[in-house]
Amino acid sequence: MRQKTLHYHYDREADVMYFYFHHPRKAKTVELDEDFLLRLDPETEEIAGLTVISFSRHFSFLQEQVPDDGELETHAVIKAMLAA
Repeated sequence: MRQKTLHYHYDREADVMYFYFHHPRKAKTVELDEDFLLRLDPETEEIAGLTVISFSRHFSFLQEQVPDDGELETHAVIKAMLAA
């Protein structure tokens, strides 16, 4: 599996977490759930990012530990999800 860097920006005031590959860009939004929006590249249909609304409600255990901006390797994200 090709490893990608997943970037993120947390807007604390709005309590919205934005995850994206490469850089923020125009994308088609697919609502997965009321607070989870998948962002797809309209030309390639590849995942461009994910928006989590009310981030602290869903991930309160992470809220204070997450810097406002950062990046993660996708393998680290997958590992953390499997451990949850």
